[in-house]
Amino acid sequence: MSLKNGVQKNYKQLLMDNLQDQSVISEIPIENLGMNLIKLPHQTFEQIVTQTSTQTLANAVTFLQSNKAAHLIQRINTIDPHLKNNIFSLLKQEQQLQIEKLLKYSADEVGAYIQLEILTATTKETINDVKEKIKIFETKNLHLTFIKLFITTPKNHLLKTINISDLMLYDNQERLQSIIDSRRLDKPLFINEHAPVSEAVHLFEKFDLSTLAVINNKGKLVGRILFDDIYTFIRSEEEKRTLK
Repeated sequence: MSLKNGVQKNYKQLLMDNLQDQSVISEIPIENLGMNLIKLPHQTFEQIVTQTSTQTLANAVTFLQSNKAAHLIQRINTIDPHLKNNIFSLLKQEQQLQIEKLLKYSADEVGAYIQLEILTATTKETINDVKEKIKIFETKNLHLTFIKLFITTPKNHLLKTINISDLMLYDNQERLQSIIDSRRLDKPLFINEHAPVSEAVHLFEKFDLSTLAVINNKGKLVGRILFDDIYTFIRSEEEKRTLK
């Protein structure tokens, strides 16, 4: 079986339609495997995961954003803690630390949904510096979408946010401080990492946000939360209100 003959790239459906064919995993690009495993229903997920090599699963995790990687590891742990530990041991230390951090949050905390990969810069940096940071993220092939740049102090306290598209209007050597001085940037919205997810939902709905900064108890920026990442939670809340 091959994906090269005009087959639509619906990898989730491909997995579900070929549960008995262990070679199907090799037909899916490794950078797409993790996201499609996450989307599978429990029974299908268990069957696919248990017949896939530990190394392949570890490779799939490396291509996931931090919150997605933590979610996949958590799902595997519910099936086979020993398998989860074996996969975890194959990951780079940086990703291990990210996953461990995210798994410490409870399911109803904002922190359980945050993405640790964020685009930040200090006021002394230039537009060119920001572009170079974007290039570095792109080389990791994590399918990241950067909508806003978070401008921080050297100690990572959030100062301002600005749309990436707006930055492209300036010369490469323009410093962020001069852009802040020349524009009336609103005070950035943010939420604490330990706040209830329902508070994040309220902010997303009230201000029609696509992304929201997340800070810790010391006021330092720790990540961002995307609308897409809490969409399922929002739908669940809407259904509850409908049933009342």
